[in-house]
Amino acid sequence: MKLEGEFDGWEVWIQNKQGVRLNEYQPTSRAGANPVYDPPIRECYVECEEGQEFSIAIKRPDNWALSRPNPSSINADVSAVAHADGRFLRNLIWRSRGENPMPIGTALEQKGNQWYETTFRFSAINLTDDLSQATKDKSLLESLGTVRIDLWFGQCGDPIAGLPRVSEELNMKPIAEKSKKGMIGQTVSAGDTTAIPVPGIVQFSRRNYLRADCRVVFQYRTRGLLMARRIIEPPHGSPGARDQTGGMKRNRRDSSETVGRDLSAQPRRSKRIKEHEAQVTMLRNNPCKVEHVIEELARSSKDKPIDLTDD
Repeated sequence: MKLEGEFDGWEVWIQNKQGVRLNEYQPTSRAGANPVYDPPIRECYVECEEGQEFSIAIKRPDNWALSRPNPSSINADVSAVAHADGRFLRNLIWRSRGENPMPIGTALEQKGNQWYETTFRFSAINLTDDLSQATKDKSLLESLGTVRIDLWFGQCGDPIAGLPRVSEELNMKPIAEKSKKGMIGQTVSAGDTTAIPVPGIVQFSRRNYLRADCRVVFQYRTRGLLMARRIIEPPHGSPGARDQTGGMKRNRRDSSETVGRDLSAQPRRSKRIKEHEAQVTMLRNNPCKVEHVIEELARSSKDKPIDLTDD
């Protein structure tokens, strides 16, 4: 997804394990609810698959720092902070004249003196009827189904002593079924884990500590849910596809059960058609009986509707 404003020319996207971008739909821009604390937002829907590992890629244009109005500004460096479902994942820093870093594709964990990296994975949401076991954090529930990246201008310093911030737990507690969050379908969970050396850190001074300078939000859903919400159109000929007039098509199932039912109904249908044709002929010859027959048909159709369609 292409960014705007101060980040014009930048791109942020979600990609699968093979580096292929996931499909994006309906990109939009909007202002934050509170301009003092909420940055301008760029968002879209993204199509995911259950069990799919992914990473977050961020690319800035070549010579971006030199093209800025004040290329020597101390606030030309950028920090990207990623969250999924309201949980902190990881952050990366772009030096103004450095290369684009690797995608954000792993969470950091520490167990004792050992550090680990764990990949991100889309997994089916875990629902429960037991409210005592369900997630109660409202901020997490409101953020389900989203990957968020906050971009901050600032100044990157030298390496310093200390340890990096660890990621929040990727595997979430179950979600209460009554919360209706099951329609989101997926959450971000832990993938494969690898032991790594102790990561280093550098100091980063933000230009504005009250709010980020840009926020990117991906609302991830499976293809089926995107079609159900009309974010994308169903393929031609599928249930719910639109015809050329914009109306909804009714698509018949080609199962053996349906075909058999249609074949068995043909003799009855032919007999009923002949009966109605005979009634039409009689009415043409006896206009005085029209009103009486109409009353009879209306009364009988309440209990046994007349159906001459192929459906």
